[in-house]
Amino acid sequence: MNQDEAVAILIKYRVEQANKAIEDALCLEAGNGSPRSIINRTYYAMFYAVLALLLREGKSYAKHSGVIGGC
Repeated sequence: MNQDEAVAILIKYRVEQANKAIEDALCLEAGNGSPRSIINRTYYAMFYAVLALLLREGKSYAKHSGVIGGC
């Protein structure tokens, strides 16, 4: 596996994480979950999506602060 293939796999994984977090947020909303929990899952959906986008740009961060500062 070359570097491009590895990055493509990681991007796909991050998008799947984002989609799962959105599904979780919707389930929480439908089941009268707490606003805090719904916001948490929504935040992580956006976070994982941004990680995927940054990977496409050749950037990778391990911490939330890195993602926020790297955008």
